[in-house]
Amino acid sequence: MNLDQNTIKVLFLLLLVLYIVYIENKNQDIDKTLLIIAPYDNTLHKDKLDAYLDNIEKIMISNKMKKKVFIIEDGGINSHFKRGQLCNAGAVIGKDYDYFMFYDINMPLENYRIKYPRKPVCLADNKKEGVLLISKDDYYKIGGYSKGDNDISNIIQKVGNNVENNMNIEVLSHNKSSIRKNIEKVRVMYK
Repeated sequence: MNLDQNTIKVLFLLLLVLYIVYIENKNQDIDKTLLIIAPYDNTLHKDKLDAYLDNIEKIMISNKMKKKVFIIEDGGINSHFKRGQLCNAGAVIGKDYDYFMFYDINMPLENYRIKYPRKPVCLADNKKEGVLLISKDDYYKIGGYSKGDNDISNIIQKVGNNVENNMNIEVLSHNKSSIRKNIEKVRVMYK
């Protein structure tokens, strides 16, 4: 196959442009910020928190992105654990982050390869609960979890069906306390 000089130059320039586009798209994800939100109930999860924190630190070290962890706890008196509402409260408080990872304390921790999701992804075998990775834009567009709904597959389906909804929570107050580097416990009051 004989290629003339001009054809070789055009092919070279085409490959160079494709490479530049690839690098730019790859670097876009590096600038994204991740908020890991862990809904927490002191009566259900107290004995699992230390192990969770030890393991989440390993995940945070192994991934080179900017990230923070919120352990979200209901600050209300005599309230029942409402996972979906705590996730929504965490998303409202963490509105400055680009995407969220909802990671239940009672789920086994694995070193998931975390990258900016183009669509919501469930990173656990159990599609009902566990680990959801979703962009802030998608989460806000669908209004987060519905009241009483904890099902990750419902979130993914809403985004796929272009459901639009308003966030169904109002955070009245929240108190943050640092418990480890880049990990804060957040007590929220919401309605």
